[in-house]
Amino acid sequence: MAKREPELQRVTRILDMLILLSQQRLKRRDLAQRYSVSERQITGDLQVLRRGLGLEIQSTEQGYSITSLPSLPSVQFETVELLALLLAAAAGSRSPGIPRDKLAAAIARLHQTLPKSLRLPIDPTRFPLPSTPAARHREEILRALSEAIICGWTVEMEYRPPMRRSTLYSRLVDPYAVVPYLRGWYLIGWCHTRRAWRTFKVDRIKQLRITRTSFKRRQEFDLGEFLMGSWGMFEAGGQPAEEVELLFSPPAAHWVAEEQWHHSQRIEWLPDGRLRFTVTLRVTPDFARWVLSYGGAVEVVRPESLREQVQEHARAILGRYQAVATPVLQNGVAASVELEPA
Repeated sequence: MAKREPELQRVTRILDMLILLSQQRLKRRDLAQRYSVSERQITGDLQVLRRGLGLEIQSTEQGYSITSLPSLPSVQFETVELLALLLAAAAGSRSPGIPRDKLAAAIARLHQTLPKSLRLPIDPTRFPLPSTPAARHREEILRALSEAIICGWTVEMEYRPPMRRSTLYSRLVDPYAVVPYLRGWYLIGWCHTRRAWRTFKVDRIKQLRITRTSFKRRQEFDLGEFLMGSWGMFEAGGQPAEEVELLFSPPAAHWVAEEQWHHSQRIEWLPDGRLRFTVTLRVTPDFARWVLSYGGAVEVVRPESLREQVQEHARAILGRYQAVATPVLQNGVAASVELEPA
């Protein structure tokens, strides 16, 4: 008597077949090879799609394909909720990697549900982003990662870390979420090599393969807590959180006060017009770069380790510009003058 196939394994295969056959036509033999099962099992899966889900499946000499997917049930939105969705979709249209044709169609449908008097002048197709190879690669990786997350499949990827242009690392990762941050997208998952949670920038994933090996989601993982524990997208290597105190001078003080940068931040205006900014977090390279971006308009009060980082960067910047010879004119003749330290 043949051993019964685990239900979860079959459900994930049928879900993948639904997505696959709605995009291309495949023969039963090809599907059997893809999932390492018998053609008889594929026939049963197709019957589930036909009779269980009521899908119309076309069969020709070239193989099987799903001619139409079922529509989602209608959802009622309040006007404010609908406007929020439209604004979010418009913002997403400026991020490379999101299929612009699908997003434009979704925005158009959202617009149709609003009275004309409430429709916003949002048309992402009016300001098209260039379709570059990098953007198309990002879209392909995001689509594959989304499929793997939905189905609960481990992925194998070739990943190039920053500042190592010639090095590719092979990684097995259980994908949990893809998250947008600034102008990029990031994968958060459990790395089999490091045996730890890791964050990977999607644009650095050069090749991706869905293994179709199911993984059991770790119940202790909370995406919100993971993101709240750091500044930006990357962790600080397990170091403890510490309190950071910064003093911002105008006009940078006003720019900082306008935003909610971190859930733990506290601000206090001082009598001399400066802003005291305190936050409790793990000091990551992302956070150090944020502090450095304000140049001389910010002073690190604590911790001492961050003060030392900023001082080291300041010395490196000053040393670089001291070494630059600046041409000046003396009686119409070019001369060189070394920059003096401030």
